[in-house]
Amino acid sequence: MALAYRRPSIVEIFHAHRQTRQKPHPPGLRSGSVRDPVHSGQAQRRFASWSTERALSNTCSADRNRCQILSEVRLDYDRTVQLADPTPNSLSIYLPNPESELSRLVMKGSAIVGLAQPDGRVLIHYEGNKLGVPELRLFRQQAERAAMRLLFNYPHGYPTRARDVVEPRDVELVGTLDVASGQLHFSRPATELTWWIHERDLMDLGLIAPATG
Repeated sequence: MALAYRRPSIVEIFHAHRQTRQKPHPPGLRSGSVRDPVHSGQAQRRFASWSTERALSNTCSADRNRCQILSEVRLDYDRTVQLADPTPNSLSIYLPNPESELSRLVMKGSAIVGLAQPDGRVLIHYEGNKLGVPELRLFRQQAERAAMRLLFNYPHGYPTRARDVVEPRDVELVGTLDVASGQLHFSRPATELTWWIHERDLMDLGLIAPATG
């Protein structure tokens, strides 16, 4: 009997990486685009699973006060989950405006994803693989990693310095990233992207034909 296969979302993939790689820096944050990432201890405390708290409660059956505190923690946790904003179905892909300060601050070739905010500005997360990590070699891989950070604990995002809130004039919308599949869709032709995105990545994305020698 054939079994249906569902590709994990980029948020699920990011959570899986964090659970399997217990290091001071979570995956990807050691390879920020321009600025060094912040330590993740704060996030690890904030996003500790309820199973940990429940295990603690099993060790304090004789301590009614402590058990009461843990039950209140659970109630707070449930309220947080229920009130969380729904994750968007897609993110925007941007290039910096060539005349903006952003184009000089962000490492050239970095993938930039983001969302328009209620106040009219744009929240962006970016990744340029400054340290040359093999799994972030391609533009599409960098875009997916930046999206993972933006969507983590949405709408707060993962704590990283590779983010900003900019004016709409500082960025140019060039496509979208589908959250469920991780696929990138571009609305601009390759000729308008070559000044920022490497030719190798344009070929990988299917925007230009492979060079023939």
